[in-house]
Formats: sequence, C-alpha cells, structure tokens
Amino acid sequence: KDAKDIDRKWRYRRYEKRSIWINHNKNASGSKNYEEVKIIKKELEHFYNWKIKEDKEVVSIAILSFYRGQEKILRDMLR
Repeated sequence: KDAKDIDRKWRYRRYEKRSIWINHNKNASGSKNYEEVKIIKKELEHFYNWKIKEDKEVVSIAILSFYRGQEKILRDMLR
C-alpha cells in the first residue's frame, strides 16, 4: 500500500494511467528497434514538456525492455 502522504493523483491527460503500452507495427533489426526508440523519445518529450509547465516536480520514469540491444540504444538516446 502507498503511504498516506504520497499524492497518487494522475494529472497527465495524454494517458489516463501511469503505465502504458504503446503498440506499433515497425520491424526490429535483431534485438534493436530504432523506430520504437523514436516513438519513446517523442513520448518522453511530451511528458517532459507537460511536467515542466505543470509543476517542475522531480519524477522517475521507467522504460522496460526485454532486450540488451534495445536497452543500449535507449540509453544512448537518453544521453
């Protein structure tokens, strides 16, 4: 259970839930999918711009990947 002092209200209107799956029909090259990384980058930019305008509160974001190759290109993109 969450602590009573944690505000769990979700105010980001682009998605109604905190965790989402974004499906796409782009093909991967082995364990790397550059098109997927572009989609993730675009979503992170939307969220970042909204969060800065909203309240500048520090947040943590998790991006889950099942593949090391995908993890590497995600890390490179985030740098």
